[in-house]
Amino acid sequence: MPSVPSIAEETVCEINRDFLTRAQQQQPQQQGGDVSSKAHEQYNKVLNRVFPKLLFKVGTIPIADDNGSNGIAAQMDISAPGGSLEGEEEDLVRATAAAVEETLDEALGEPLSALQRLGSLFYRGEKRDSSSARPKFLQSMAWHKHKLLLAFVANPAHVLVVDYDDADAKNPFLLGHETQQRGVEAIEWRPNSGSILAVGCRGGVCLWTASGATPPLRTGAVVPLVSAATKWSLVDFLRWGIDMPVSALSWSPCGRLLACGSSETPTFAVWDVSLGESTPLRRGMAGVQFMKWSPLGDYLLTAKVDASFHLWETMTWTSEPWASAGGALVGAAWSPDGRMIMGAFDQSSTLGTLHFAGKPPSLEVHLLPLGLSEIEAICGPGGSIERMAWDGTGERLAVSYTGGDAVYSGLIAIYDTRRTPIISASLLGFVRGPGAGAKPLAFAFHDKLRQGALLGVCWSTGFICVYPMLFRTGM
Repeated sequence: MPSVPSIAEETVCEINRDFLTRAQQQQPQQQGGDVSSKAHEQYNKVLNRVFPKLLFKVGTIPIADDNGSNGIAAQMDISAPGGSLEGEEEDLVRATAAAVEETLDEALGEPLSALQRLGSLFYRGEKRDSSSARPKFLQSMAWHKHKLLLAFVANPAHVLVVDYDDADAKNPFLLGHETQQRGVEAIEWRPNSGSILAVGCRGGVCLWTASGATPPLRTGAVVPLVSAATKWSLVDFLRWGIDMPVSALSWSPCGRLLACGSSETPTFAVWDVSLGESTPLRRGMAGVQFMKWSPLGDYLLTAKVDASFHLWETMTWTSEPWASAGGALVGAAWSPDGRMIMGAFDQSSTLGTLHFAGKPPSLEVHLLPLGLSEIEAICGPGGSIERMAWDGTGERLAVSYTGGDAVYSGLIAIYDTRRTPIISASLLGFVRGPGAGAKPLAFAFHDKLRQGALLGVCWSTGFICVYPMLFRTGM
């Protein structure tokens, strides 16, 4: 087992498989001024930058700009002391935390090997019983595909956007709209189109862009007026036609199509954004929890709230259903070549991997287990994987989990992954967040760092941190 950062330390970065730490700061900095350390200096030599640790606290903010419009893109001062979450942020913590009441072994009545357990978890076909309640999933953090822009759902009405290339990155922008952006549950950056952010909310999708960077996305789009002093503008609202939350979003790799779904209906829509037209699709009886388009656009994964999921091929839009006898799919990611999928389930400490046997549009896949023995040992009875992220190189896997003692609780486990030819994983180390009792609320990888990967994490103590993972040779 790799060494674990002590409770008195917080993680700063990874350099060539070594995780560097520093002492926990006893008091938050008054001016958002994260104190640099020797660990910061180490990665600064490679990246020529240091990512600030941002302290955020969203309060009650009037949704109106100086022109009187309903859309805002206000810049926040997040340098105030105090790191606890309260009010709407506590609601977000409760909504994103996955509670596990019993282990899979207890549910099945006997211990199982990883392969036996996975075989019991999955079968082809529709879910047979959808009566059990499932944890709420929020697609609450997203990196821009190419820029150092990080978006995070701050509360049910607002999204924070941090531009790490901006000299004023310590003051993120807060995006909100009084009437249209309500009940935010999903965010996703549009590929190949500048800086456009899709925000899934009740009744539709808000499309935000940097002010002046992009004209209205379609003819006839209603564009709210915004202050000339603001950087972000609401340029379109894709109305779904039903007053349900849009809880799942995924752009096609070309950026032309946007798939969106709701946890309250089995029907999801694929939008041609430039035309403002949508095509409804439906399989099964349960609502959609999240969606993932493959890197080449050949397939779309849709996960349901009843522990089933569908693989769609996008040439003729046919699908193959899969179901889980255990927990719901709480996270999934495609390999860089789009030939494999890795998934995590809310009642298991074993990952599942799907390997495509044929070329697109074939839906023939092989299911293999990916046991994480260290997570099983840490979690103990009653623990499981909570969420996961796989970086765009296919070389780093981040996993959070429930359970664990005082030393291991609240950590993110980082694995080195290989695809030769099937997926394997070896534990490298752990990331500990800032502040006592820090737990990860959401995390995501930025996929385009030449020297490795960037892991963005929002912690329950009220901090947003970025962890460089520098593992590419010749960096």
